[in-house]
Amino acid sequence: MNENDIRVMVLLGLQSAMLGEVFPKLRCMTCSWKANEVTILAIVDGEIDEDDEESLECIHTELIASLPETFMLSNECVRVDSDQPIGEHLLMATVYKRRE
Repeated sequence: MNENDIRVMVLLGLQSAMLGEVFPKLRCMTCSWKANEVTILAIVDGEIDEDDEESLECIHTELIASLPETFMLSNECVRVDSDQPIGEHLLMATVYKRRE
């Protein structure tokens, strides 16, 4: 699988996984990939509650189900409040960014 195939698979898989799971505190969802390793990073504004955590878990589960079983997926969540810039946290591609 070449780099472009992986890119398309990850971006479409993550966008699909996010359907119905975007919550108000989610500022941005960004991701990166290398060979068979994928990282997704959720950037949130403020404390997240149990429902928000469940949405992030659903996104992770849906994405991993869409990837070949040889892929490893790591997910992270970082709090960056809305008065702070998110630029330093962005990975290779941004799949979602709320209007601010």
